[in-house]
Amino acid sequence: MNGNCAHPPLIETLRDLMTAACLVEENAGECLMSLARQMGAHNNPRMEELFAALAKERLERAKAIFEDMEPEWRAGVHAREARWLGECCPGAPDMQEAHYLMHPWHGLSIAREALSAAAAFFAAIGDASPDEQVRRHAMRFREEAKERMRALERQLDTTPPPPEGWDHDDDPPVMQE
Repeated sequence: MNGNCAHPPLIETLRDLMTAACLVEENAGECLMSLARQMGAHNNPRMEELFAALAKERLERAKAIFEDMEPEWRAGVHAREARWLGECCPGAPDMQEAHYLMHPWHGLSIAREALSAAAAFFAAIGDASPDEQVRRHAMRFREEAKERMRALERQLDTTPPPPEGWDHDDDPPVMQE
């Protein structure tokens, strides 16, 4: 999944928005954790650690949104599933961009793009909703995503880009039949 979705799901109520926000963060966290496990399997501990930390942040954000929801709304969150969000889950990293030899610069860039997609998702909801509460909360979620994006950009500014030929492997992995 990646964050390049054509349009957001129909968000008519604050309950819908909070459900979407929770699912966006949870799905992104799960995708990042999957990347962490993949990096561990490919003996790339720096990236395993980075993706695990990014996953933890997104999953903690999902938990905070869940806890902010009205108690009667919480029961239906996981019944909706991330597929309700559409073709893909906005805010999830683009798994196709991952490479087993990637460097922290790549991981931070992937995470930044995922947050950019989440910010655009919430902006589209805020722009489209006739409901003042939905608009206000969607814009708050957008600003929170942008703030986290800026934090990643600051990290990127101090992270060296990968050297030329970073993806060369004299003994690349082979698919087993």
